Amino acid sequence: MKNGRITSGPSLVRPCWLGLASKVSEKEPLPTRSGHWAISTQSRPVMTNHQGGLRMGRFSDGYIVRLLAPADFQALLDLQGLLLSAPRCDPSHPTYALPLEAFTFLEVLSWFSQSIRSGSWTYFEVIGGPRSAAMLEALARFGPPGYVDKYRLGVEHWPDLTKMRGLDLWIASVEDDSNVWLRGFVKRHEPEIRSLIA
Repeated sequence: MKNGRITSGPSLVRPCWLGLASKVSEKEPLPTRSGHWAISTQSRPVMTNHQGGLRMGRFSDGYIVRLLAPADFQALLDLQGLLLSAPRCDPSHPTYALPLEAFTFLEVLSWFSQSIRSGSWTYFEVIGGPRSAAMLEALARFGPPGYVDKYRLGVEHWPDLTKMRGLDLWIASVEDDSNVWLRGFVKRHEPEIRSLIA
C-alpha cells in the first residue's frame, strides 16, 4: 500500500451492478463465482467490462448447459450473476443494455427476490422510471398472465403499505409458479441468453 492506495496484489473486481472495480491486498478475501469468499495469494489481472465490472472468462459447455436448464433456484441465481457480469451489462441503462429476454429474466428474479426478502415496497422504492417502464413493456410481451398488472400496481402505489401487503401476499402465493416460469423462460430464450455467457 502506498499513500493509502493498494499498488499490488490480487484484484477484487466488483460485478457491474456494484460500480467501479477496485483492488485489494493479497490477504483480503475475494468473491468466487459461487458467491462465497476465498483468500487468494496469487496476483491476477483485472478483467473489467466497459463499466469497470467483472468481465467473464470462458465457461465449460456443461456448466452453461446446467445454467440454461436450471433445475433449482440456485442455478437461477448463478445465471443472474453471470448475466449481470456480462461485458455489455450497463447498470445505468434501463434494460442493462441487454436483450429484452435477458432483462426480463433478471428483473422478474430481482423483483420477486427483493419482495420476498424485504417487501415489495423496497423494490419499487428504488426502481427508476425508465427501468420500470422497460419492465412493464417486457412483462406485457413475455410475462405470465397478470404480472404486468401487479407490477404496475407496485410502480404506482409503492408508498401505500396496505396495497403493498396485498402485493406481497400475491407474490408469496405465486412464488413457486414464478420459479417454474423463470426456468421455462430461460429454456425458451436459450439462444439470446447463451450469447451473453458463452
